[in-house]
Amino acid sequence: MLALVFTLIATAAPAQDLPALYDVTGVAQDDVLNVRTAPSSDAPVIGTLSPGENGVEIVRTNPASTWAQLNIEGRQGWASLNFLARRRGSALPEAPWLRCFGTEPFWSLDAAQTGRATFRTPEETLSLSAGTIDAAQGQTRPFVLRTEATDLSATVVIRPGECSDGMSDNRYGLSAALLFQGSRDNFLAGCCSLETR
Repeated sequence: MLALVFTLIATAAPAQDLPALYDVTGVAQDDVLNVRTAPSSDAPVIGTLSPGENGVEIVRTNPASTWAQLNIEGRQGWASLNFLARRRGSALPEAPWLRCFGTEPFWSLDAAQTGRATFRTPEETLSLSAGTIDAAQGQTRPFVLRTEATDLSATVVIRPGECSDGMSDNRYGLSAALLFQGSRDNFLAGCCSLETR
């Protein structure tokens, strides 16, 4: 029986936990929300978000909580929080979808609360059942997510702090270490992000 356990520690942010998912708001239908290289309206634009963009993962904010850092087209950038609305229940432990991934070797683990989890490498795909993400007893974090399959167990420890995927300039707010035991026995490292489905 597989018992896959995620121990998650959310990143700290001014006044609220991050990462979390945000929706673009207050932008005219014929306009865009600029994403800049730094938290300033004078910084160069490196991309845009459409007026109806939903589920944008915000990794952190600037100290004044006026700008939000996000990933766009393989780069990290900043957008004004005046035009981003936080989704209710989009941070841990309520976040409905979690994706962890790494390179050298390439792997990914997608998990839905009270649903399915899928572990993938270029050579294989493992299907697992997932429960809910729960906080540690008597604590607000770390968090635990259990999944099950046959003859296999794994633990993913997720810690706060900047994490690089090693393939792009993206920066994520959570790092992961994945240890399998049972029918396979290996140790993997990478990053995690919150997603919408």
